[in-house]
Amino acid sequence: MNDEGKTREQLIHELQHLRHRVSGFQQVEEALHAAEAQKQAILDASVDRIRLTDSDMRIIWANKTTAQAVNLVPEELVGQYCFEALVGRSSPCSGCPSRKALKSGHMEHALVHRSGSKSTKGEAYWDNYAVPIKNESGTIVHLVQITRNVTRQKLAEKALKEREKELKVKAASLFDLNAALRVLLEQKDNDRADIEEKVMLNMRELVLPFIEKLKKTSLASKQAAYVQVLESNLNDVISPFSRTLSAKFLSLTPTEIQIAGMIREGKMSQEIADILNLSKRTVESHRGSIRKKLGLQNKKANLRSHLLSI
Repeated sequence: MNDEGKTREQLIHELQHLRHRVSGFQQVEEALHAAEAQKQAILDASVDRIRLTDSDMRIIWANKTTAQAVNLVPEELVGQYCFEALVGRSSPCSGCPSRKALKSGHMEHALVHRSGSKSTKGEAYWDNYAVPIKNESGTIVHLVQITRNVTRQKLAEKALKEREKELKVKAASLFDLNAALRVLLEQKDNDRADIEEKVMLNMRELVLPFIEKLKKTSLASKQAAYVQVLESNLNDVISPFSRTLSAKFLSLTPTEIQIAGMIREGKMSQEIADILNLSKRTVESHRGSIRKKLGLQNKKANLRSHLLSI
């Protein structure tokens, strides 16, 4: 039936139906525009540089973050190679994840270090991702490129590693210094022990025997008192060995410590008896007690050699 054969009511009905369909298309179009605007707003708000390229790596779309890095608007990037527009190169960067993605067919990632580029002054580190988009036949037709500036993080890590190296060097230096100080302190202790031993031996061999002889002479009471004070003071001077011996072997009596000191100096039992005004038998008894307390009983070890090792 042609339009002339249609009734007025039929025409009005068809017109209303057509208007309804047009209205539906407009609503769909408005919804698509709204969705596109939302997507655009989200991508433009990202701190990452986000781009859509074709399989030749020509830019189809870029967010504002990408364009602002090279002082352009997004529309001015369209049609340019990404490596040319953003880095100022005539070919893709070494290790480019987009080239890898085009070859592998999968998402690829690479950390790129540059000492300077079209969009960055000085040293910079970029975290790069490339995601391939395929058609129904599986052919890659587009790439989504995402780039994030991680320079601050990487420089901080680099500085931290340098600091760790410095601390390790300082720790090693301190260890060596401490070792050297320990050696010096040990040497100081050894030197002090040697000096104390020499003083003690000189006193016992060159001074005390004469004091003993002096005590056996006829002395006035005041002279005897002076000799006693002199002997006491000299014993204080030569006491380091006695203190060491008594600290190591607390079971020794004061007399045994005194006799051990004389044995250490090389004196024989009769000499010790004469100096201490004791019998030789008593000195021998003390020698046996000293050997027992020092764990030398029934052993062939020389008592003087053992005392010298203390």
